[in-house]
Amino acid sequence: MHSHPGKPVYYFQAEANTFGGFLQTPEPKTIPAQASVSLPPVGGYAAAQTGAFNLDQIVSVKSTYARVAGRKVDDNGGVSTLVTSVIEGLNILEVVTAERIVAQLTVEAPALEVKDGRRVMPRRRISLAGSRFEGLRIGGIDAAPTFNQTLLRLRCKEKLDDAPLPPNTWYTCQQVGIEQAKRLVRGSDDTRYDGMAWLRNRYDWMESPDQGLTLCSLVDEIDSCVPGTCLGHVVDIPDFGRLFLGELLVSPLSVQLTMIREELGCPVNGGLGGAHVNSNGTTVPPGKPE
Repeated sequence: MHSHPGKPVYYFQAEANTFGGFLQTPEPKTIPAQASVSLPPVGGYAAAQTGAFNLDQIVSVKSTYARVAGRKVDDNGGVSTLVTSVIEGLNILEVVTAERIVAQLTVEAPALEVKDGRRVMPRRRISLAGSRFEGLRIGGIDAAPTFNQTLLRLRCKEKLDDAPLPPNTWYTCQQVGIEQAKRLVRGSDDTRYDGMAWLRNRYDWMESPDQGLTLCSLVDEIDSCVPGTCLGHVVDIPDFGRLFLGELLVSPLSVQLTMIREELGCPVNGGLGGAHVNSNGTTVPPGKPE
């Protein structure tokens, strides 16, 4: 991307990896990040793929691939970044399996604007189209996750005549995150969700709208009666661990999506993460985020 004298220059930063983590027991091991790829600061395209991977019959995948792309979309300095991470044939301890998991993130950063003599960075537009679970099963049962309609910009047939949906931004994710956090915190005190009290310490910080960071999920709930206790996007499975689906961590300048994350708490102890994408570029000189 060529710069022009006096115009801001955008430094791309985007990355993806398909699977990785660590084990503490039965033997300490690091699971190297699979199909890890990053975007050059000037933009462009990069991709990586892996074949079958199996770690001691604890976790296995049939194949994975990841790609990143970034380009300028207008002469004023607006840019777009696309990041994709795909896992095929995932199996974690025969409890969590999936035919295919896709994390896909598009972030459009509009050109800086000058307001009251200051450089202002308009809110970035976030698209998660393409992100999905195919054949996700927990304990051999179809998980059937229900996706958040706002984040995926889903529209029912009877609403097609309504005004076009506005794009997702940092503010949209913040509002979704606040509502999801309230539900998780309330549920932590509900006797129907026995053993989920730990959710209060994990999510009560999100109830305040003044945070510079928000944590939300593409998944609102899991419809099926899978083993363990389900609340929102979280599944707590006795003698296995905690499963988190579609986690989205967003700030005004960065977007990070991890489609599946495991906190194993059984004879096999450790942390696993899969289908991860991140976009975090910036303009130089920088502007103040809206």
